[in-house]
Amino acid sequence: MPLDISARIENVEYTPLLCKELNEYGMEDLLSGSAFNDGAFRLRTDGGDLGVSWWVTPKRTRSYPYTRVYDTMDTPKKVTVIPIVKDEGADGDRDYLKWSSVSLMSLLGVYVIPAYYATAVKNPEYENKITGQEFDYEYVVNKIDELLGYQSDALHWNMKEMERLDELAEVCEKKYYEEISAETGVSMHSRSYFKKKMKEMTEGVEEFKRTSKQQSKEAQRREFLTDQPKEKAVYDKGRVTVENFLGGLYHFTADEAMVVDDTVVLIEKKHTRRTMPSLGDIKDGLLKSVVFSNIEEAETKEGTYDVRAGVGMTGDDFPGICTESSEIPDGLKDMYRDRLSNIFDECERNGLVCYGSPSDITRDEERALVADAL
Repeated sequence: MPLDISARIENVEYTPLLCKELNEYGMEDLLSGSAFNDGAFRLRTDGGDLGVSWWVTPKRTRSYPYTRVYDTMDTPKKVTVIPIVKDEGADGDRDYLKWSSVSLMSLLGVYVIPAYYATAVKNPEYENKITGQEFDYEYVVNKIDELLGYQSDALHWNMKEMERLDELAEVCEKKYYEEISAETGVSMHSRSYFKKKMKEMTEGVEEFKRTSKQQSKEAQRREFLTDQPKEKAVYDKGRVTVENFLGGLYHFTADEAMVVDDTVVLIEKKHTRRTMPSLGDIKDGLLKSVVFSNIEEAETKEGTYDVRAGVGMTGDDFPGICTESSEIPDGLKDMYRDRLSNIFDECERNGLVCYGSPSDITRDEERALVADAL
């Protein structure tokens, strides 16, 4: 039976071990845009180094930016650049920034720079679609400079930035509907709807949180009802409502939620039709597990439980079941053995349940291996 879970988080502690080595760039590379050839990078500044990631679109499930954010988690100060809107033209998609994305970044201690696309070219495959969108790099550089002198935490920075969205929305509207549209000859999506969405976002941060939380709840409900191709769930999903120390409510969906004895286990699942999910997919699951792993107690209608977070990896060709490095099947190629060993090390370091298994694992088998891993 699906689980509805309420929980509270005081702070977030996590030690990532799988972050890739980031290329280093200077402010001149940021200004030219060359640094953005990497999805995540280390930025050298006179005020110290920053780990910087950026989102192609504000919609998480379209471009999977969590992997990029994860790769900056071992840097002292983490920054992510998110476009407030990405409009691909009337023949493409249009996505808007959601409060839930900013909320998660705040919980993870990531400073958000809401930004806008300033240039693009026409997509030759479509009549009304653009491609090759690039940020206003001078704007991003100026925000980085401002951030370097900022003394408070990511939560307060992110709240401040959300309160300034009205100014950004005006610039973004002009860029898309006057400059980019005219330069490319591409018709964009409805300008009046853009104005409506921007009005919702800029009427004040409290109103924005209210409307976006409702959208977050609706997104949570849709995710709750939808099976993704990179998930292969055996147990039901879990709806998780997290309250932070300021009373803010954030809505997440766990791919699987099960009660084992006196513990609720929240599992992020990653699946592949091959042997083992990619490291990028697994990092995507680990980032949400960072939040779940810092929940100490969960309230459900049945009572109060301890909480453990976990990551489950399934593959159609995975040759066995394992919950730790010593159990990794001999039949796996070295590249998979090394990947699994590193993942087990990180999960053990952070108290996460972790397992690899074939995709046809049964409910009883999964419950038994999770219970064994607790």
